[in-house]
Amino acid sequence: MFAIYGLADPKTLRVRYVGRTRNLVARFTALIKTAPRNENIRRHDWIRRLASRGQRPVMVLLDSCRNDEAADAEARWIAHYRRRGHIFNVLDRSILLKFKSKLTKAPWVR
Repeated sequence: MFAIYGLADPKTLRVRYVGRTRNLVARFTALIKTAPRNENIRRHDWIRRLASRGQRPVMVLLDSCRNDEAADAEARWIAHYRRRGHIFNVLDRSILLKFKSKLTKAPWVR
């Protein structure tokens, strides 16, 4: 089973990032621990800004699904929150699928 989660602003509870994982606790811990070391990811910049104010994002369980449904469920939640406002996810599944199909058609890919 996969969990689709959102990272929300602790003050507004507005979801700013959507992800998927098999283990919510381990994923949350990893996100918090790696934020100080990762410089070029907007999500990590946001987590660092929260930390400088003594805050952490709130992890919200959005959905749970079977393994074969996880990518589609994550993409639906990303699209949902993208329509509602700014989130930090850079790519959604539709963009990844377009890129993948172009890459597999490239002559150097076998």
